[in-house]
Amino acid sequence: MEFLGYKRSDGSVGVRNHVLILPSCACASETCRVVASQVRGTKNVIINVGCSDVAANTELTQRVLTGFALNANVYGVIIIGLGCETVGHRQIADKIRALTDKPVVSFGIQEEGGT
Repeated sequence: MEFLGYKRSDGSVGVRNHVLILPSCACASETCRVVASQVRGTKNVIINVGCSDVAANTELTQRVLTGFALNANVYGVIIIGLGCETVGHRQIADKIRALTDKPVVSFGIQEEGGT
């Protein structure tokens, strides 16, 4: 029997090979959804947090978003933030990079001049 999965460098095995379009805040969720709907092989997550969070919520949000990225069915991650959120796209990208060697790209909508 042959297994047609994807072995990751950390030893985990996925059966999908998706690129995750990950918002760093609720305000970027719709942009992520639109991007994922236009690019084959991508998946997105909708969140309703990440803006004006208290410290405990910020840490939890970062852990949850990082957990999505670490899933074995995710090949790489594109993080989109708005630019003014408490859970910044750069912080999440750094956390993901510290835990895996998956490709990670991040940017802010405001930094790019809008959607």
